[in-house]
Amino acid sequence: MIVVATYDISADSRRSRVAALLQSWGDRVQRSVYVLDITAETLDQIRARCAGIMDLDVDSLYFMPMCATCWATTT
Repeated sequence: MIVVATYDISADSRRSRVAALLQSWGDRVQRSVYVLDITAETLDQIRARCAGIMDLDVDSLYFMPMCATCWATTT
């Protein structure tokens, strides 16, 4: 499945670690936006690993699965 991931992480060290993790699974399309082609199980693993890095009180991370039809119409 195609997933768009985006984050807002305040600390450079946490942001760099999350960025490296996301980039290992997909392509960076903007500074804090990634496109991942992954399975649902891998998405769960990525979420858990990111949660272990982030400060959940101040940082945010969103994963937006894209259906095939929606992704096909993306330009």
